[in-house]
Amino acid sequence: LPQNFSAGLSVIYDKEEQKKNIDDIEAKCDCKVLIISMQPNIMSDYTKLPDFVNHDVDFQHLALPRTHTIHCQDNASISSHIDTYIRLSKLIEQHYYDYDGFVVVEEVSKLAYAASYLSFMLENLSKSVVFTSSTTKLDHAFNDAKSNLISSLIVAGRTDINEVCVCFNRAVYRGTRTIRVDQA
Repeated sequence: LPQNFSAGLSVIYDKEEQKKNIDDIEAKCDCKVLIISMQPNIMSDYTKLPDFVNHDVDFQHLALPRTHTIHCQDNASISSHIDTYIRLSKLIEQHYYDYDGFVVVEEVSKLAYAASYLSFMLENLSKSVVFTSSTTKLDHAFNDAKSNLISSLIVAGRTDINEVCVCFNRAVYRGTRTIRVDQA
């Protein structure tokens, strides 16, 4: 066979694959993800998380699911962390059939503990519950919050990972297998 014949076949295959991938994305465009903000300081005081997500152009991409954001009660007004996570699990249970996945924005210092704790509270999941956080605020330049949140939305809305996990620094970890390591 001529050398350009095989190249021609790969181009046809690539176009067919592209069309299939676009069709897959369009078929999945109706998924919804609930963002639950446990971290009161992910944004500066003058910006609210739902406003930022709804107006930032990076969150309007077709590959991302539609989102709705709610804030969980401040941790300071709840008697213990355990009560906070019981309340969070009830909140997920309350909205379980309304959304295709959940993203929980938690403080970095509590991220591994919260994900592990909820992994044992939420059993037999058929949807993703993704914990994420950041080291800088979402509306600051050069932040890690935006990439962590976008990665979490993709995992929660577009994958078949049906468990509690942590999405941080463009990696996904099982919720029961994470620990916090301080870097000096």
